[in-house]
Amino acid sequence: QSDRGARAHQMVPNDVGGTPSLFRIKGILSVIYNSEDDEVEEENQPFVSGDGVDERRYVCQAVHDLWEIYPVSRPDLFWKPPEHRQCKLVLIGRNLNYSELKQGFEECLS
Repeated sequence: QSDRGARAHQMVPNDVGGTPSLFRIKGILSVIYNSEDDEVEEENQPFVSGDGVDERRYVCQAVHDLWEIYPVSRPDLFWKPPEHRQCKLVLIGRNLNYSELKQGFEECLS
């Protein structure tokens, strides 16, 4: 399994104007497997194209340290062309450093 979730969890800084607290995350993710780093599990292969694009939306939910990222199961919620695929996350917390979070998310894209 990819370590993207672990990398995202490490992005919460701990040195900004008091102890940061991440209370909640909700969002939708567009997943593309990197052929060099990510192995597509057998149960996911029917949903992933030759260029590594997963046609399913992924739901991301977190409360404090409890994380859950899973693909939607209903085909009517899959990404459909020409729909613009994008990731959207809402983070609710206190003392979070926007620039460090942004940099961390951008590193997940590379």
